[in-house]
Amino acid sequence: MVRLASALEPATAAVDQRALLATKLAELDRLQAEVQQLRLETQTVQSIYVSVEVLEVSLTKLRQLGMDFAPPLQGIVPRGFDDLLTSLRQNNVCKTLASPALVTISGRPASFFTGNKFAIPPPEGSDKPIDYVEAGIGLDVTAEAVGANRVRVSVKPRISSASVPMPTGEGQPTLPRLLVWQCATACEMEFGETFIAPGEVEERVETQKRRQGWTVETTEVVNEVARWVVVRVDDASKAAKASSSLPCL
Repeated sequence: MVRLASALEPATAAVDQRALLATKLAELDRLQAEVQQLRLETQTVQSIYVSVEVLEVSLTKLRQLGMDFAPPLQGIVPRGFDDLLTSLRQNNVCKTLASPALVTISGRPASFFTGNKFAIPPPEGSDKPIDYVEAGIGLDVTAEAVGANRVRVSVKPRISSASVPMPTGEGQPTLPRLLVWQCATACEMEFGETFIAPGEVEERVETQKRRQGWTVETTEVVNEVARWVVVRVDDASKAAKASSSLPCL
């Protein structure tokens, strides 16, 4: 009987811990629901900090380091993900293409853009006004607090740049050719968590040069590159306190 009782003790303790956790989570949900109701009654809105980072990652170099995400890394990532990104950058495996961030009010759409606008003149003899196209970094965000310390967020980052002008008719002004990359993703996550959405994968043929004595050997290698969209959210008041505690440079 003594052996039986001692064997049952760990299982009983685990059940008690799970019951305690369920009780605490229910209490947290109740408190957050009360906070949401108080915000409505006092017309005190909740501000949410959203940051989006678009990364370009060399899957070929990842494999050379003995790291291969199969299936692709996606969804909520562990807390140590930022340390992994630091290591990848140090090994020249990934680079940041864009990192827009903004503060938005829960449930209201917000947008961000930095870059240039190019004028597109109307056809000759037309009375249409001049049109403009954007080239730069943009972000559309909608984030909504849903209680239980969770937020539902949808993001649409875009990166555009002007390239070689497009050929036009004789006597017509040259127009820029725009290279555009954009995507849209949505998720539900807790404040302070990080979500990653893997984008498209493309193969690039790159030229590598290596000197052998007096000669230079040129070889072509295939580099498999992917884009990752990393989304981070937090309560804006907490994010402001964290940033204010950092030293000014």
